[in-house]
Amino acid sequence: MKAALFFVIFSVFLMGCLSENSHEMGEFTMVSATASDANVLIPKFLVTRLEQEYLKNFKITNPYDVRSDAQILARVPRHFLNVSVWLEARGGLGIDDDYEFKIARGGGVIDLSDYVTRGRGNFLFRIHVKHNTEGESKLVSGLKVYFVSHSKKRKIGKSTFGAGCNKIIEITDYYHSTISQEGVLVNTTDQRYLSVLGGTFFFSYIDQAQLNFATLEVRDRRFDQYTCFPESNS
Repeated sequence: MKAALFFVIFSVFLMGCLSENSHEMGEFTMVSATASDANVLIPKFLVTRLEQEYLKNFKITNPYDVRSDAQILARVPRHFLNVSVWLEARGGLGIDDDYEFKIARGGGVIDLSDYVTRGRGNFLFRIHVKHNTEGESKLVSGLKVYFVSHSKKRKIGKSTFGAGCNKIIEITDYYHSTISQEGVLVNTTDQRYLSVLGGTFFFSYIDQAQLNFATLEVRDRRFDQYTCFPESNS
């Protein structure tokens, strides 16, 4: 149901329709996302969900472990996932180049104010998440993805855009079928793209007794009036 809601949000959105540390690489401009995710807050609901999933998996793979749940959770091996993001122009003046972002270890923040113009146009937004292994080329197949919206609901014409503040949506199926494949087409008119992408993506994958995790926050500091990020993330 939540994944369906996310799909509807994107569908409604579609109806409305360089910096010094950059260098050219193929058809995309490679950008290193320098902001870290140190201040990204993980919702308590999501923490509880991850703990439950970890314990379930751990007890299946370690049936003779006699430790309490609290003892197991106190010593969870954690590893970071690698996240890459692409912005690809699709007509109009929305962005003036195609960009590929290599996100900092474990996650980071992309401020779209450096890449999205004030013109009207479309661009594709695509995410790939891979294991933190050198030379790894395959996407994480068992990955679970959650999105916490920090986009305020707002009216543009007769349509409502934005999921609302602090709305948690599991988008695992949508990530695997669309976001990680052809990507999501978004439009820059009236900053509609921010009503869709403004928020934090949480990626998790549990492999036996190991938790693999990463985050990605997407925002645009020019238009804070349309978003509601926690103050500690500012």
